[in-house]
Amino acid sequence: GKLLIEYVKNLKILDNYSEFDSSSRDFIKFLEKKIHYPKQAKKSGKQGRVFLNFLIDENGNVYNTKILRGVSDDIDKEAIRVVELFKWPKPIYKGEEAIVSFNAPVKFTLH
Repeated sequence: GKLLIEYVKNLKILDNYSEFDSSSRDFIKFLEKKIHYPKQAKKSGKQGRVFLNFLIDENGNVYNTKILRGVSDDIDKEAIRVVELFKWPKPIYKGEEAIVSFNAPVKFTLH
């Protein structure tokens, strides 16, 4: 049979929403560990939140990442790089594998 892939915007309707809920906490920890603050941005004191939209495919991979609101070119690129490294659970909707749209802020703060 043909695999049905649905495009889902609200994660709460997924069969395995609880897996996504706990993965979002892992996602934040992952970002904190993996982000390399761009040297030039650090030097110039740039900080802020990059708002991204991306798709999570039927295998939990992130792709088609778009900047909804950026900070600077180097910070935006780093946000995309790190977000696309994270592996999500496989989205399941009505018993079928699905593709999910997800929005997330990535915070860059100098300490």
